[in-house]
Amino acid sequence: MTGSNKTKTNKAKFESMAPYKSPGEDGILPVLVKHGMQYAVTPICKLYRASLATGYVPLSWHIARVSSYLNQVDWTTIIVKHFDPISLTSFLLKRLEKLVERYL
Repeated sequence: MTGSNKTKTNKAKFESMAPYKSPGEDGILPVLVKHGMQYAVTPICKLYRASLATGYVPLSWHIARVSSYLNQVDWTTIIVKHFDPISLTSFLLKRLEKLVERYL
């Protein structure tokens, strides 16, 4: 696959993400990348390649914001075990994970 075809594939993957998905600690929303696609794809691809080549993941991607949601809606007996955690991580890391998963 040529470089331009890979770039087109990466653009399609970013455009397919939900635009207002909750951001991770870095605060970057997918809609920001989507609207600045012509400026963002090349630097993001370089970042991904460097991360995979060196085995280094940016520190801001290590941090997850954890919230909880009510798993069961039994309003008479709500206890702590009815709440499940949700980890909000950077969507850039999630996209990198999907790319790596695809090749495994």
